[in-house]
Parts: sequence; structure tokens; C-alpha cells
Amino acid sequence: GGYKKVMMPVAPHEDYLVKVEQTIDLMAPDGEIVIFAILKPGVPLDEEILRNIEATKKLLEERGVKYSYQEEDSDRYSIGYSKETLAHVRNEKMDLISIMANVSSRNQLFGKMDKENVLLNESGIPVLCANH
Repeated sequence: GGYKKVMMPVAPHEDYLVKVEQTIDLMAPDGEIVIFAILKPGVPLDEEILRNIEATKKLLEERGVKYSYQEEDSDRYSIGYSKETLAHVRNEKMDLISIMANVSSRNQLFGKMDKENVLLNESGIPVLCANH
């Protein structure tokens, strides 16, 4: 029947809409995608991420997929985003996390570690690793 509540963290990937398309394929007809951004102190969302957010909203609206956009201010200093993302996934009782399989060129230093943390999440939440 598909996933009902899916967390889709924002990212700067040029091919980000691949993740959106593949996530839509796994959704329940009445499911919802939560586009999620963590705002680190002093680090605003850059143009690539903002473009991906707007393109995602447009695609989801065109396909008639229910979605919401959530931002969360980071309450701690940490490298990467996985710990805070996983905490939000647990708090919001998500059914699936959708990430890109490849690491963006901008996040090479912590991207692989973040992906491992999500894939091996202690809550056992399924993870879609979108790829071409």
C-alpha cells in the first residue's frame, strides 16, 4: 500500500528531483512527504537547496502528492545533519527516510558518515537511497 509519512531531507544535489520521483513511486495514495531542513546557526540555506525545495514543491503539487515543509533550528553544534534528522524522524513517527545514494560535492567531509548514520539508524526506519 505504500508509505504514509516520508521524511525527505533537503540537499544541494543537482539531481535532487530523482529522489523526489523515486519517493513518489513508494507513496501510499493518501501519503505525505515532509520536506525537511535543519537550520544551523549562521549557515543559511543556499541557493541550490532553495531551488531544490521549490522544484520539489512544484513537482509534488503537479502530481497531487500531499506534502509539508518543516524547518528546525539546530540546537547544538554538530558536523553533519544525521543525528538531528533522525531525532526528528523518531519524534514525527515517520515510515520512511528518503536520501540520495551519492554524497553531494559540497558535503564530502561528512556526507558518507551522515549516510551511514541514517542507513544504520537504531530505530530501524526504512531508508530509500535514490539513485539513477
